[in-house]
Amino acid sequence: MARERKMTVDEKGFNESMEKQKLKAKEAGRFNQGKTSLSGSLFLMG
Repeated sequence: MARERKMTVDEKGFNESMEKQKLKAKEAGRFNQGKTSLSGSLFLMG
């Protein structure tokens, strides 16, 4: 598609950016795995 419009694509830069994004997503997934939802459960002591 880009070639048809006489444009070029920086494939190396694109692939590097994709790898960085994949790592960010993977790290974010690890962070959220330990989350516990307490929705609907509220206990007050006092």
